[in-house]
Parts: sequence; C-alpha cells; structure tokens
Amino acid sequence: MTKFISHEKIISFCILSILLTAFSNSTIAQWVTIPDPNFVTYLQTNFGSCMNGNQMDTTCSSITTATKVDCNNKNITDISGIEYFDNLDTLYCFGNNLTSLNNLPATITILDISHNYLTTMLTVPPVLFGSGAVTTI
Repeated sequence: MTKFISHEKIISFCILSILLTAFSNSTIAQWVTIPDPNFVTYLQTNFGSCMNGNQMDTTCSSITTATKVDCNNKNITDISGIEYFDNLDTLYCFGNNLTSLNNLPATITILDISHNYLTTMLTVPPVLFGSGAVTTI
C-alpha cells in the first residue's frame, strides 16, 4: 500500500523550509538612541539606511563595516553610538563641542579631536598609545 503526500503538504513544507532558512541567517536589528541631534543629522546623511529618526541600527552593515567617520565642524556635543562602528579606523571630529569621549572603538588608528572642549576621555584605543600617536591627554 503506497501513501501519497498531497501537493499542498509538499508546498507548505517547502515554504516553511525557505522561511526558516531565511530567518535563521538574518540578523535581528538592534536599535540604540543617538542623543545628539547634530550627530543624528550626520548619521542620517551618511548612513541613512541605518537610521530611523534618532534610532540607529547597530547591526546595519554600513555601520559595522565603515572604516571612516568624518564629522568635523557639525556642532556635535555627543558622539554616543560611535562605539558600534566595529571596523572604524579613522575618526575625524574636530571643531565640535565635545566635552567627553567615551567608548571609542578599539580599531581606531587615526583620531583628530582637536578644537573641542574635552575634559573627559574614558577610553582611548590602546593602539593610539602604543604607536606614540597620543603623548598627552
């Protein structure tokens, strides 16, 4: 006695398999709030597909693969969110109103933070000290 599987069951199984494969390989967006409106404007202009209002998707490939951020002279007071740029090696943010820098990516090798009002810098990527690029803070 031979049992036949209906076409509907086969199609349902195929669709379910495709959906499970697609969702198991995708990354679920992780959103963080960017507090500084001027930094939000910069991010919306340069990483628009990763932004939703003042929310940044930290899993967006444009953010995680970016190697350079050049946000000079934008009147930025807070660059919170920069820590999610996993491959960032160059950060130019001179001529802003920064008073502190926290959680810079460890991958940074070029950093220009001149012409700000820095009083606090909690984390400095070790490579900057090891290279002699930073002599005083």
